Amino acid sequence: MTSTAGSTGLTSTAAAGRADTADRIRRFSRAERLVHRSTGLLMRFMGLLPSISRTSATFVHDFLARAIVGVLAGHVRKAYQDPETAPGMRTGFVSRS
Repeated sequence: MTSTAGSTGLTSTAAAGRADTADRIRRFSRAERLVHRSTGLLMRFMGLLPSISRTSATFVHDFLARAIVGVLAGHVRKAYQDPETAPGMRTGFVSRS
């Protein structure tokens, strides 16, 4: 059972009491963009928050960028290992077996 989440037009499985994979990816992506942009702004405008050092913002920014590259590389590697992946992504259908 899915329901539309307000004006965003996104579907949610909140009625079932759990989040599907797309919901988790969406939430992670939003959080990742927020952190990445925030640390980028802290590095760009050093006087914005003087209590946070540029070094810590650089560390978080670089660590997050490397994590994203690693996750993407792992997903591409797994996609190449499964011959049914590419047609499944193009068509949206895969066999049950």
